[in-house]
Amino acid sequence: MTHSPFEAVSHRSLRRLCIVAVLAAGAVPLSVNGAPTADARAFLVGVYRHYPTADTPGAFDPVGADAPKIFTPDLTGLIRQDQKFANGEVGALDGDPLCDCQDDGGLQVKVGAVSKTGPSSARAVVTLTFAASSPPDVRRLVIRLSRVKGGWRIADIQSASEASLRAYLARSNRDHATRR
Repeated sequence: MTHSPFEAVSHRSLRRLCIVAVLAAGAVPLSVNGAPTADARAFLVGVYRHYPTADTPGAFDPVGADAPKIFTPDLTGLIRQDQKFANGEVGALDGDPLCDCQDDGGLQVKVGAVSKTGPSSARAVVTLTFAASSPPDVRRLVIRLSRVKGGWRIADIQSASEASLRAYLARSNRDHATRR
């Protein structure tokens, strides 16, 4: 009677082999819908590259015309609703949520770790340094990203001043709607 080579493998050896395979799979870079988290990182680097510097002056309006290219449709909708309620005045969103500031002068950006949080979502840590301040003002943002039609977009931002930009705008918009 002939035996296949697989029959000679003990249960203990098979178990070890499975453990090694699982550990090796964990060493592979995480991906979201087949796209490495490097794509999410590249998106954020591209967003922050738009900020004017001495080398690249220009207009960048993250909560204006550029919003749909940066934020998810849901968050863009909350931003637009806040602007509508403000009726040409300053609304609840009274600055740039991407830098947690009103003036991006001297802004230096470091996009840190980006990690997968779901099948089409990721979390990134961004460190902002305002070098023009003395001493330099350093801020840390946690940015939640979602992969939507058209690529990565920002779904929410957490800063020292606000635990959730999305929740803040939703609450403010709800308050405005009930006062009408």
